Amino acid sequence: MSAQKRRRGGDADSADLEDVEDHEDDKEESGMIDSDDAEGDEEDGLSSNKALRREHQADVHAAGADDSDDDEDDDEDDGRDELDKADECGKVKKIECTNFMCHRRLEVNLGRHINFITGQNGSGKSAIVAALQICLGLSARNTKRGSKLSNLIRHGSNADAIVAVELLNEGPTAYKPDLYGPVIRIERVLKPSGTSSFRILNAKTKKCVSTQRRTVDDMVSRFNTFVDNPSCILDQETSKTFLRGSAKDKYNVFMRATNLEALEHLFLKEEHERARAKAALEERKKNFTIFEDKLQVVKKEIQQVDGLENHEQNLKQAKNELVWIKAQRQQDKCKVAEQEYERLHSKTEAKRKDMETYQQRVDEAEAGYESFRADVEQKQQDLVAQEDKVKRTEATLVELGKKQRAISKQLTAGKRLIQHLEDDHKKKDKERANLARDAQSRNEQKFKEAQRLREEIDEKTKDREELASRAEIAQQHMSNRHVSEDNDEERLRDLQQQLSDKKREHSQLEQNLRSLKDSAQDPKMAFGKDLPHVLNLLERNKDRFSRMPVHIGLGCKLKDQRWRIPVEHHLRNTLRNFVVAKNSDYLIMKDLCSQARIQCPQTVIMKFQDARHSIPEGRRFRSNIEGVFSFEDVLEIQDPNVYNALVDSAQIESCGLCESSTKATQVAFEDQPQGLNRLYDTHANCYQVRKSGSHYKQSGPQNRNWPPFFVNDTREFQNEARESMRIVSGDIRALENQVAQTMRAIKKQEEHFAQLRQEFNHCRRRKDALESQIEDLNSRLDRAEADVTNDDSINIKRDSLTQMMENLEADIAEKRESLRRLEGDRADLESEMEPLKAQCAQLKKQEELKREALEESHRELKRVRMTSEQDVVKLQRAQESLKKWEEREKVKKEEFDLLDTALKRARTAALQFTNGEEIDVTNKDEAEVKAAIEASQKALHQDRQQFEEQYGGDSVAVIKERLMGKYDRLKQDKKAEKAKIKYHLDILGRFKKSNRLRVKKTLDLRSFVEERMQKIFESNLSYRNHSGSVNIDQENGTLNFTWAKSGDSQMSQTQASQEVKDAGQLSGGESSFTSLAFLMALGSVMKSPWRVMDEFDVFMDQDNRKLSLELIVDAARKPSKLTNKCQFILITPHDVSSVAGAPDVHKIRMRPPESDFGRAQQTTLS
Repeated sequence: MSAQKRRRGGDADSADLEDVEDHEDDKEESGMIDSDDAEGDEEDGLSSNKALRREHQADVHAAGADDSDDDEDDDEDDGRDELDKADECGKVKKIECTNFMCHRRLEVNLGRHINFITGQNGSGKSAIVAALQICLGLSARNTKRGSKLSNLIRHGSNADAIVAVELLNEGPTAYKPDLYGPVIRIERVLKPSGTSSFRILNAKTKKCVSTQRRTVDDMVSRFNTFVDNPSCILDQETSKTFLRGSAKDKYNVFMRATNLEALEHLFLKEEHERARAKAALEERKKNFTIFEDKLQVVKKEIQQVDGLENHEQNLKQAKNELVWIKAQRQQDKCKVAEQEYERLHSKTEAKRKDMETYQQRVDEAEAGYESFRADVEQKQQDLVAQEDKVKRTEATLVELGKKQRAISKQLTAGKRLIQHLEDDHKKKDKERANLARDAQSRNEQKFKEAQRLREEIDEKTKDREELASRAEIAQQHMSNRHVSEDNDEERLRDLQQQLSDKKREHSQLEQNLRSLKDSAQDPKMAFGKDLPHVLNLLERNKDRFSRMPVHIGLGCKLKDQRWRIPVEHHLRNTLRNFVVAKNSDYLIMKDLCSQARIQCPQTVIMKFQDARHSIPEGRRFRSNIEGVFSFEDVLEIQDPNVYNALVDSAQIESCGLCESSTKATQVAFEDQPQGLNRLYDTHANCYQVRKSGSHYKQSGPQNRNWPPFFVNDTREFQNEARESMRIVSGDIRALENQVAQTMRAIKKQEEHFAQLRQEFNHCRRRKDALESQIEDLNSRLDRAEADVTNDDSINIKRDSLTQMMENLEADIAEKRESLRRLEGDRADLESEMEPLKAQCAQLKKQEELKREALEESHRELKRVRMTSEQDVVKLQRAQESLKKWEEREKVKKEEFDLLDTALKRARTAALQFTNGEEIDVTNKDEAEVKAAIEASQKALHQDRQQFEEQYGGDSVAVIKERLMGKYDRLKQDKKAEKAKIKYHLDILGRFKKSNRLRVKKTLDLRSFVEERMQKIFESNLSYRNHSGSVNIDQENGTLNFTWAKSGDSQMSQTQASQEVKDAGQLSGGESSFTSLAFLMALGSVMKSPWRVMDEFDVFMDQDNRKLSLELIVDAARKPSKLTNKCQFILITPHDVSSVAGAPDVHKIRMRPPESDFGRAQQTTLS
């Protein structure tokens, strides 16, 4: 290793050290190193295991601080049985004392929930607490019953004292249940010498599993039973200190109970360890600097030794460079030739690529030409087929035209025949008229008188008929008047009914507009104006329901507004319903609505499964048709119970939606996909899909839901409702006008009826007079006609002409009927020809378009052909150019090969001179290299003389080896010192990370504890109908209460403010009850299977003691996530008969104290 490289290595080490120091704060490793001071003694009972347990308890609290406060009010039944089993672990089943304190032998069996231990002072109640603490590992000093364990042995006895506790061990959190079984028995033997021993047994098999204290500590940590924590065991001294102590005493109890005190001790110990680590780091840095100085001295000596070697190497290097400079000159020539060859080669390759490109273009043009030609042929065939279609259509038109012309000819001939028959009819009529005139002329004289009589009779008859007609008209008008009157009255009733309908419609529109405005303010009111009130009722009374009722409409969201009308049409009744889990929930809901005087919404009673129904594929519709969707595709339903209710009530799993009615018809009547029973289009028209025959039902305006459920912005619907109201108002005004006009018309008709009756009576009287006159004239006419001679020949001829005319009329009618049939046939032909003419015109137009496309393809084919020919010419030119460049490349290649051979000979000679080493002589000048050779020879001579004078006769290699060994040893020492520095930096980084984590957890724990404790404290004070708060001053280390009455609602604000008191102003009973309320709140933050409270009511009067017992029992029965079914052991010298007996309450009464304490087993009351 040269001196320069070694120097770079040393600098790198220094840079690494600086980098480690700069990034000390960025360490990501977590955890604390073990302290040398972590060992504890038996007397104090503060071992490292207990410190870890306290840290574990603090972690439990900090984790709980992240949960929402609302979790403590959750009454969900799901998983409650499993949680109950888990909470059984660690509960005390039995406590036994032998020769302990005042007891010769004592056995106490405890209930799993609430236990009261009562008895007179001196009866040994508190000894039970001490036995529990000692058995679970606490020292005698911490029980405040003695300075050492031997003080707890019964007075006057020389035998060992034995305390035993049996703990339940069932559930998911059991401690090694395969070894210890369902019940663990812990025994501790106290010897008069002051020592003790443990035995941990399986209570069922009586087998001793362990005798290690560590096992007890692990078990206690597992069950979260911290016997030195006031929240777990509140002994007499702590209770009295808190009840009568100062604000600082209360703060100290608070800190111990929440383990914040233990965390502060850990912080202090951590700071001490951190200071020690910093001092050690500074010492290592000083040693590191000393090693660096020594290394620099050795480096300088090595550099002096290396100087001589450098001169020799420089001289050899200069000679080698001179040889390679000559070879470099030859290489430059070869390189120039090579570059020229490469240039020619690249040019040739470019020409070759051009030729290939042209060849490819020619091939592509040929392929394109063939493709275009095939396309032209195809278009030619299409044009021929189109011409055939046109010809066939034209032939059909020609054939139909022939039929039309034939029918036209028949029509013309028929018209001519009819004209001829009509002419014959006119002639016969004229002959009959002439015959009549002849007869008239012969009998003119005879008929004059008869004619005059007839005329007079006719005139009278006309007058009579006119009068009869007038009478009939008047009578008909009167009859029509009744019909018209009935019609007018019917029309009047219809108009009044329409007017009433319009007014109801106007009222409905006003109601809809109000509903729209309400739903715009609160979207929930779209499902009913009372829905917000109902939801508020349910939220306030949610604890009364087994499962909270769910509103179906609020649980659905529409993804696309175009499906709003059909979805609301199908679900309009179901969306307003609620879903409840049980019939009892429905009755509760109905009762709440009845009390609030609102109508109870319709309800679907269905078991909540919290998972969607499993529907067979044959009954479930899944759309794989474009434009057809299932209800599940357009509805977003998060709650599975809402989805199940829609499936059960509205069968949405078999309903579909379609974008158009045409598509819907095809799907319903033809496709009929599996699982589809009902299909709607966007207008809510319904298609009942049946294999036996589908059915269509049109939806009317009445099927529209109002107000709409799935619309956020109702302004458009409000404008629509206003416009509809305006139109209906106009209709109402028009109907009112029509009603008035109809009533006026009825009045006018009544007046006209009176006039008609008068006219009818007048005409009837005149008609009777004219009939008598006509009867007289007829008798006179009969006499006149009797004188007239009858002419039979004229009558026969006249009858013949009449018969002939009737025959002609029948022929004319028949021919006209035939003409009508021909006209119908011609109209049918014309209607048949019209679409054919349109089709023919369309086919001709398509033929023209195809002809134009064919011509365009011909032009494109010609252009492609011309392009192909041009590319062929370019390809030939490229081939000629490539041939020329290839010849030039060949000549330059031969020249390069000659120069390359000369270069190889020169390099071989240079390699032989330099022993196979190739030297880079770029930018080296031959004259400068020669001058360097002379200077190196001179400097080498001078250094050799100086070296011999300084180091004597040792060789350069020996001296250098000795210096290198010294350098390596110093470097290893420096590296070891650097590793130690990194180790200490790592420790400091861990300290810092651990400190950040602990500070965060402590702040979270403190915030959680204070917030939860304040809430429960206020709840506890409500037993006295009071309120209050806890004031914690962390800086001064004090804890105080404020207390106020809140029962009198008529108290003024000034009076209420005057009633606020601090702890010093409270009476004895108030102070004791307030302190107990705080202790209960403080205990609620401790997750422990049991709590012990000794003489908690020592300073209370009877009333406050009764309230306190109610508070404790209610708190014990009220579950929460931290204290669910916690076991309470309550010790008091007072009577607890006010506590009602219950299965979860267990009372134990101690015998009165005797001269020989604990002579017999105590009595247990249940």
